[in-house]
Amino acid sequence: MDFSTAFTVLVLVFMLVGGTFLIIMWAREESEKSATPPFFERAQPGAYRVVLESPGRRKSAVMRLVRQARPNVSLKEALTAVEHPPAVIAENISKPDAEALVALLAEKGAQARIEMRE
Repeated sequence: MDFSTAFTVLVLVFMLVGGTFLIIMWAREESEKSATPPFFERAQPGAYRVVLESPGRRKSAVMRLVRQARPNVSLKEALTAVEHPPAVIAENISKPDAEALVALLAEKGAQARIEMRE
């Protein structure tokens, strides 16, 4: 096998491996975006709110949760809430819904607390 053939094979292998990796990463990202947690589909009104204490290391995942919990929040407002805690993430929700949201935030590595509305 001469040099040009070996080089061509090597380039094709790198393209195949790199392309596969990019497709897997894209599919993983899309599945995270499309999977709406059940909390956001059925939130009940109540006297509690969830306050984000610390976003943890996965800020982008926490930002997605913030935007799902408050659909009318812009990307800039969600970024500000995540980067400058403490920030109210959800208001006027029931205690079970607040606990579910805190659990979802904890899964993403964030710390949050539940407060009673005043």
